Amino acid sequence: TEIDFGPGCINNDVSCSCLDFWINFTGLLGLIALMVLMVGSLNHIRRNHYKVFYVAHIIAAPLFIIASVLHYNRAIMYMCPSLLYYASQTVPVYVESWFSRRQSKGSRILSVSKIPCPSHQRPNGNVLSIEFEASQDTMKKFQPGSYCTLQIPSLSLVAHPFTVNIVPGHSNRFRILMRQIGPFTTQLVELLECKGQPEANQYIQDEKKECNAESQYNSTISLPTMHINVYGTSQQMAQLYHHDSALIVAGGIGITPYLSMLTEIASSSRASSTLKSVVLHWICRDAALIRYVHEQYFAAILEKSNGSDQGGGVSIRIVTHFTGSHDNAYCYNDGLETVSYKLNTCDGTPVKSSAYSVSNTRSLVTFATIFCFGTAAAMCCYTYLQSVEVVSTRILGLLAICIISIVISTISFMVSSRCQTEKVKYLPLSTNDDERYGSTSLSQKSQEGDYTNTTSGYEFNFKGRPSKDTLFSSLQGCENESIGLFLCGPPLMVKQLRAFLSMIKCKDIDVYEEIFEV
Repeated sequence: TEIDFGPGCINNDVSCSCLDFWINFTGLLGLIALMVLMVGSLNHIRRNHYKVFYVAHIIAAPLFIIASVLHYNRAIMYMCPSLLYYASQTVPVYVESWFSRRQSKGSRILSVSKIPCPSHQRPNGNVLSIEFEASQDTMKKFQPGSYCTLQIPSLSLVAHPFTVNIVPGHSNRFRILMRQIGPFTTQLVELLECKGQPEANQYIQDEKKECNAESQYNSTISLPTMHINVYGTSQQMAQLYHHDSALIVAGGIGITPYLSMLTEIASSSRASSTLKSVVLHWICRDAALIRYVHEQYFAAILEKSNGSDQGGGVSIRIVTHFTGSHDNAYCYNDGLETVSYKLNTCDGTPVKSSAYSVSNTRSLVTFATIFCFGTAAAMCCYTYLQSVEVVSTRILGLLAICIISIVISTISFMVSSRCQTEKVKYLPLSTNDDERYGSTSLSQKSQEGDYTNTTSGYEFNFKGRPSKDTLFSSLQGCENESIGLFLCGPPLMVKQLRAFLSMIKCKDIDVYEEIFEV
C-alpha cells in the first residue's frame, strides 16, 4: 500500500479539523513574535541599535497580531478597539503624507546653517538649523509646541520628528534645530559637507579668532529633496496660562520646545488672567549654540517683553547656565564659527500643516467614521463569515479593518481637497534682515561678578551647573500660587528635579516633562 505522508489525526476515532493542524503553530509563532518585540524594546537595543528596534517592530508586531487572530477565535473582538483606535489615529495621517509627497517635489528650504558644538563624547558634534517656507494658513494655525516630521528619501524612508519654531521677524518661516546625535542627523551633516565646497571646512583648522568676529562662512550646495509635514497642538500654551507662575528648566537642545512659547508670550498684547511670571533656566555647554539662540530668539523676546504694550503683563526672566570650557565662557567664539550654506535653488512648495494635527471637525469625523464602520465590519465578519473550524476565515475581520481605514482616509483627503474653495495663499519671501526683531550681542564677562546683565530680564551664569536652590529661588514666596514646572532634558536631570519638588511649598504644582536621551 502507498504511504500517506499528509497531515492526520493522532487518534483515528476522532475527526480532525483545520484548527487542530494549525493551532499550535500559530500559538508558537505569536509567542516568538511577542518575544522579539520585548527584546527589541530593551533600552540598550533601542538607543544603540535603532534599526534593529525599528525592523523588529515593523515585522514582529503585525506577525503577532495575525498569529493571535488565527490562534484564538475571539481574538479579533478583544483586539478590535485597540486596532481601530490606532488605525483611526495613524492611517489618515499616513494617507495624507503619501498624497502630499506624490503631489509635490519636496518642501521649500530657505536656509541651512551648521552650528559647531563639539564635546568630549562627540568631537565633531553639530547643531543644524533648517529654515523652510510655510503657507499663510499654516502660519495662522501654528501654536507653540508644534512639531514636524522630516523625511529625506535619499537618506531614509522613515520620517523623523523634530520640534518646529517660528523665525522672529519673518512671517512665513519655520525653523528646525536638531543636534547631530543619531545616524539620520549624522548622515545629513555628512551630506551637507560633501555637497559643499571644500573650502567650507577650512574654518576648523583656522586659529581661534577674536570675539565678535564674523561667524559665518558661505558655501554653495544643492540640497536633497526634503518632505516636511507640520503637526500642531494648542495644549502647551493652555497648560502655561493655567498657572500663576511658570518655571522652565531646559538642558542643551531641550530649549527648542520653549522658544516659540516665550516668543508668543512676549509678543502677545492680551493680558493673562492668571499667569504673572515666567522664569527660564537653560543649562547648556555649547557656546556657539547659546550665542545663536540668544541672537535669534532671546534678544527678540527680551525686547518685546520690555515693551510697554507687549507681554500681556507677564514678567519674563531668562537665565543661561554655561557648563562648557571656562576659557571660552565669555568669548562665545572658540574658532568654530557657524556655517551658513548658500543654496543653489529654492525648489519645492511651502509647507502646509496637517489637517489631522488638532482636534478639528475633519479629524473627529474621520476618526468616528473609521471606528464605527470598522467595528460593524469586524462584528459582521465574526458573526456571519468566521468559522471555528476554518482558520483562514479568522483573518477576514482584520482585513476589513485595514481596508476600511485606508478607504475612508483616502475619501476624507480627496473630499477635503476638492471642497477647498479658497486657494492657499503664500506670503512673499522675506529676506531683509532689517525685518528681524532687534538683536543684541552678548557682552563679555563682567569683571565684578559671575553674571552679565545684557538686558533687563537676562542673566548669564559662568559657574556651571546650577544648584537646586538657584533653580527654585524664583518660587520663593509663592506658597499661595499655582506653579507650572516645565522640564525638557536628559532623564537624569528630570529625575533629580522631580526629587527636589518636596522642597517647594506652594498651593499646587504641576509638572510637564519631555525627556530625551543622549
